[in-house]
Amino acid sequence: MNIQKSGGTLSEMGAYSTPQSGFPVRLRLDRNEGRLPPQLGEQFWDQAQSLLNRYPDTSDLGSLIARREGVGPDRILVTAGGDDALNRICQAFLTFDDEMILPVPTFEMLERYCRLAGGVPVCVPWTGDDYPLNEVVGNIGSRTKLVAVVSPNNPTGSVIAESQLTELAGKNADVTVVVDLAYTEFADIDLTAVALELPNVIVVKTFSKAWGMAGLRVGYAIARPEIIERLRGVGNPYSVSGISAAIVARQLEQPDDWVNEYVDRIRIERKQLTGWLGERGIVTRPSQANFVLASFADAQAVWVEFARQGIAVRRFERPDELQLSLRITLPGSEGEFALLVQALTNCESIQGTKP
Repeated sequence: MNIQKSGGTLSEMGAYSTPQSGFPVRLRLDRNEGRLPPQLGEQFWDQAQSLLNRYPDTSDLGSLIARREGVGPDRILVTAGGDDALNRICQAFLTFDDEMILPVPTFEMLERYCRLAGGVPVCVPWTGDDYPLNEVVGNIGSRTKLVAVVSPNNPTGSVIAESQLTELAGKNADVTVVVDLAYTEFADIDLTAVALELPNVIVVKTFSKAWGMAGLRVGYAIARPEIIERLRGVGNPYSVSGISAAIVARQLEQPDDWVNEYVDRIRIERKQLTGWLGERGIVTRPSQANFVLASFADAQAVWVEFARQGIAVRRFERPDELQLSLRITLPGSEGEFALLVQALTNCESIQGTKP
């Protein structure tokens, strides 16, 4: 098993490609962004002026989130997207040469945040569909302070089972487990309730994916009150703008019907896309997120052809095991999904059918 303490500079890690300049993008399927909510912020603008010249207060939003999650407000920290929460966790728990276990491939920013805090990433391959629990546990040592769980995982869409999460946290009480649930709305099982019963777990969520508000940069962490205070102390006191917080709060006060409809649409597209690709011999990873990771005989050629057609998908230059893969975000729209399928059809002559 290729377990390693990861090397490389920040500029070398998580490198990926975007469509070359000269090809206008009409459909972005490379960032896993959600569909824009209906009437986003329309009821809010009458308050905009009163927010612009005041330092932001996210307490009302935090209380709304707490009620939705069934916890006290003292267990919630509103952050500038899930990224801010993950960065704070690394800053709060890692010092020089402390270790953070990362099943890889996974969300690229985790390794960066670990290094910025002075920590050492210990990378455990997550190449199969199941979370590599035994390998992760086997690498926990005296210097291990954090273990990362991204479920559904980005970029593969794989998930950890409830029983695995319980075992991981329960048998390693001195280690903090970071559970990134950015894509949990799209998964078959939401791990939030199970995770919140475990005292050494920090849950991170975002409004960037299923909620379709990536541009507002709002996420949150859920943990024991003493951990929340620790995270609060290592970041900017005003990390989320008042306008962003107010818009998200207004959306949370609306019925969730549109979110549920969008998630249902994503699940339909996910099944259709994996089936379409499978019929043509294209291997995909079983995904429970809003994207599909597909392997091609010549990922570079398919990526370029997508770009020529104005569609951005994500191509990875490293790590090596992803160089033949493209991550395709599901658009959540019948019309845009038809454009995606047409683009794939146009690529068939060059993509090959046996990766």
